Amino acid sequence: MKTVTLTAFDLAEALLIAERIHAIRTVLPSDKERVLTASSFEGDYVGALGEVAVAKYFGIPHRHGIAAGGDGGVDHTMFDWKVQVKCTPTQVPVPSLIFKDHDLFSADIAILTRIKSPTIVELWGCCSKAWYTKHAVRKKFVDREDLHVLGDALADVDVIKQPRKDAA
Repeated sequence: MKTVTLTAFDLAEALLIAERIHAIRTVLPSDKERVLTASSFEGDYVGALGEVAVAKYFGIPHRHGIAAGGDGGVDHTMFDWKVQVKCTPTQVPVPSLIFKDHDLFSADIAILTRIKSPTIVELWGCCSKAWYTKHAVRKKFVDREDLHVLGDALADVDVIKQPRKDAA
């Protein structure tokens, strides 16, 4: 697991990203969009914190453009990988990489991040969609079922720096 310390500038960048996402969802809701509430803004902010932390760790620019249709599940493109960042604010001992369905894992790689404190984000690990599909376990909660993989089963995020085996 890696840790990233966010500066006041990083926190402001995450806030701007979350505000743009939330504003677009408010103006152009899709038929599959959840009901927008203050807590959905908080979720957008948590996600943006994870995205900013990943960008900072890998030394790539923060994402500024937000399209009306969303990002298609691709938060960053780096080292020839399309990367989807999932961030959780939970303080369970080991967080889980969670997708509602395999189809929602739309990038080449997913990175699990967790907010450790107001300025520290942990990068727990990453995996490919194929690996996730093979190892994810369906868990039922009160109102829904999701696919889970525990964070400590994921590969180190630095594996992303390695060349793609399927790249020409």
